[in-house]
Amino acid sequence: MLPSKHAYLTGAGGVLASRGISLVAGILSLWFLNQLLTTEDFAAYAVAMTVIILAGYTSGLGMERALILRIAGLEQHKGKLLGRTMMVRTLLVVLVLSCLSAIALVLVAQHAEMAAAATTWRWIEKLAPAVPATAAGLVLTSWFQANHRIGTSELMQGLNDGARCLFFLAALTLGLGSGAVIAGAIAAAVLPSLTLSLLAKGRSLGPPE
Repeated sequence: MLPSKHAYLTGAGGVLASRGISLVAGILSLWFLNQLLTTEDFAAYAVAMTVIILAGYTSGLGMERALILRIAGLEQHKGKLLGRTMMVRTLLVVLVLSCLSAIALVLVAQHAEMAAAATTWRWIEKLAPAVPATAAGLVLTSWFQANHRIGTSELMQGLNDGARCLFFLAALTLGLGSGAVIAGAIAAAVLPSLTLSLLAKGRSLGPPE
């Protein structure tokens, strides 16, 4: 376990950096989207992303919190992440549930009959892959939190928002359309999981299972 002062400083630093990145990226992303999309698509994207994020955070039914309850109080091994086996098992269950949630959203979108919301449902359908990506990121973030890597875990939200902003900037610069917006949003949702997986490679222990 990190010394309390060090843990506090790294955690607070991660939170501040993440919030700062998210704030700037959020403002810039809105401006980029305003240039890339029509007014109707812009509004539909905003609603669709809200639905996708909510689905991603809730489809796992909070199972990722078990990692914190089981691991956080254990004696830490310096430089190691405990509970890899438990994390992988939790991740598999959450991925199944989140994929089912994404499929349900797609099915609803394909059968939506409300003409006024047709554009929003089309965006939800296209952004559905971001649901399992968001849910997986939540599991890995919780795993890092359980191992007292608060600063690293908190930076993931900023990484997500910042990457999405850069993808939108690239789409605008290259003159791409809504397809690039969808691809950028999904890619940004995958990035935290990929980053944490790489950071954990060779630095994790199986128990507790």
